[in-house]
Amino acid sequence: MLPTCRSASSDAARFDERRTDARRAPASLRSDSPLDEGGNVTRATVGERFGRTVHLTADSIRAFADSVGDSNPLHHDEALAARSRFGRLIASGTHSASLLMALTASHFSRHAQPLGLEFRLHFHKAVCAGDTLELLWTVTRVQWKSSLGGDLVWLEGEARNQHGEIALAATATLLVTDRAG
Repeated sequence: MLPTCRSASSDAARFDERRTDARRAPASLRSDSPLDEGGNVTRATVGERFGRTVHLTADSIRAFADSVGDSNPLHHDEALAARSRFGRLIASGTHSASLLMALTASHFSRHAQPLGLEFRLHFHKAVCAGDTLELLWTVTRVQWKSSLGGDLVWLEGEARNQHGEIALAATATLLVTDRAG
């Protein structure tokens, strides 16, 4: 059973809104570009971290649920949600997951062309209206894949709420290649 949501304001003052974006120039333009065992330039580095902070409002939760056709009243009906185990509106799992997944595309597309190959998600805690999520990914492995013309990049990610609790944990595998053109 998922525990109820705490008040969004109770720990907001203690929440560290640090931004961990690792902004990088294209690998081909950097003099310090890492090379793999075969001498190929990699487009990601083991240990590289990137993230962002997102605040979810009741309106953003309803809008996302509407946009994907999710009619669960826990995402729309504040009176019903108030009587539920959560005590207020909750974001759909697809909402939380898409925020975390989209971050990989946004990060790598700044300097390369990413393609998501696999995402595995584990939901730990409901994300409620008023929650602030810290989304974070860490690159754990990079391997050049000549047959695909790019790097396979493995990552571990998480979304933590303003209380420091993990709401969502994830792993991902991406193909990251040079930009076309």
